[in-house]
Amino acid sequence: PGNSETAAAFVIARERWDDVEQYGMKAVNPLLELLDADQEKYQKQAAELLDQIGWKPEPDQTGCRYWIAKGEYNKCILAGAMAVIPLVQALERTIIEMDARKPQNPADLIKRKGRLQAIKSALHDLGDEGVPVIANLFTSPTTLEIVRPHLSHVLVYADRPDGKHLLEALTNKESLMVVRQQAAFALGEMACVNAIQPLFAIVRKGSPNPRFMTDCMNALLSITKQTNQQAALHEIRQTMQNMLGVGEIREKSLRSIGSQVVHICNHRLTPDASGSTGLQQ
Repeated sequence: PGNSETAAAFVIARERWDDVEQYGMKAVNPLLELLDADQEKYQKQAAELLDQIGWKPEPDQTGCRYWIAKGEYNKCILAGAMAVIPLVQALERTIIEMDARKPQNPADLIKRKGRLQAIKSALHDLGDEGVPVIANLFTSPTTLEIVRPHLSHVLVYADRPDGKHLLEALTNKESLMVVRQQAAFALGEMACVNAIQPLFAIVRKGSPNPRFMTDCMNALLSITKQTNQQAALHEIRQTMQNMLGVGEIREKSLRSIGSQVVHICNHRLTPDASGSTGLQQ
């Protein structure tokens, strides 16, 4: 009725976009609800109409939803840790769209991949403030499995150099196995030397999940290939040689990875003044 918020909501629900501006600020709440629409075209329409009526965003979750609708993901950084939830929700929607079984227009797919990278970049750029919230979502049992690898990828860069949150996920026996596996992979990708002994401890103790053992060994292999820290390479080689020598690593495929690790260490270690790398004869 009349010029009320209810009337504005009615006009918006009927998609009579040209009639919305006349309601001014009474259209704000219905438009903010439209920012949460599943389809991107409605999110963009809501943001455009909010601009037309002179609404200005604040650095909070509502502001983030508005900036996301406009594709201005980096502006979400202004909201700090509050930006994580809306950004991850946008990440989830994008991944679901890309994962759809129906054929996708190549141009749309490229656009969605660009959006995916922009969202992940914004999450990373939140800095230390956002990392604990991202880590909580990464380890949460309610997080969609198609989303979790993307969160671990963000943490590869955001949790550097210590890998504090990824190490907690790796070593926490209460964590989902898929979380521990992806944490191992991420720690390997970031060449986290703090993960060396925790990874060895898991391999030494063993697991009923053989893929987890493989993931831990591959993480050690990845660290070996990337780190330039000589002390870390010595530590990896000595521990791996000992475990291979006494039979703590028995499974053939794991021993093969272990041999690769030792081989790479031998080639990457810098000789000392005597010309020795400490290679056992």
